[in-house]
Amino acid sequence: MDPILTVLFLGLAVSGGLYSASVLQGGARWGGLAAVVTFLAIAGTVAGHSWAGVTLLNAAELCAVRLVWTQNRDAAKRYLLAVVPAIVLTMAALGLLDLGAVRPAAPMDKIAVCLLIVGFALKLGLVPVYFWLPAVAARTSAMTMALIVCVVDVAAFGELYALRLHAPWIFTDFTGVWLGLALASLLGGAVLALSLIHISQGIVR
Repeated sequence: MDPILTVLFLGLAVSGGLYSASVLQGGARWGGLAAVVTFLAIAGTVAGHSWAGVTLLNAAELCAVRLVWTQNRDAAKRYLLAVVPAIVLTMAALGLLDLGAVRPAAPMDKIAVCLLIVGFALKLGLVPVYFWLPAVAARTSAMTMALIVCVVDVAAFGELYALRLHAPWIFTDFTGVWLGLALASLLGGAVLALSLIHISQGIVR
C-alpha cells in the first residue's frame, strides 16, 4: 500500500481500537476481540502485498465474525456465510495471479478476475451480495459495525489498491464491471439507508 495511505489506515485503525477499548460494547471479551481484529488488520497492512499480509487480513475478517457472534448469532452466521466464500475465492484468484505478478493466459485471466470480483463483493457487502450487511448493522452495536467498516473493510480496500499497483490490467481491462458494481452498490446503499431511517422513524412514533 502507498505509504501515505498506510499511515492514514494505521491512524484510523489505532483510533478505532482505542475508542472501542474505552467504550466496551459487550464486556471484556468484546474488547479483547476488537483488539485482536485491529491488531491483525494493522499487521496485515504493515506486512504489505504478500501472502503473509493477505493471511493476516483474512484472519482479521474471521475474528470480526467472532466479534459479531458475541452480540448476535444469526447476524454472525450470515456474516460467516459471506466471509468464508470470500476468502476462498480471493485466495484462489490471487493464487492464479501470483498476487498480481503474472497474467494467466485466456480464459484463466477472466476466471481469476471473476473470482476476485465476487470475493471482494462478498467481503465488502456490495450489491447484489450484501445479504449479511443489514443483519450485522441492525443486530450489533454501532462500535462493532464501525470496526468492521473502518478497519476490516478499509484493509480490504487496501488489498484492492495494492492489486491496482501490481496488476493494473485487472481494473483497466474490466473497468465496466468494476464501475457497474460500484454504482449499483452506491445506489443500493443509499436506498438501504433511507429504508432504515424510515423504519426507525416508524418505531419511534
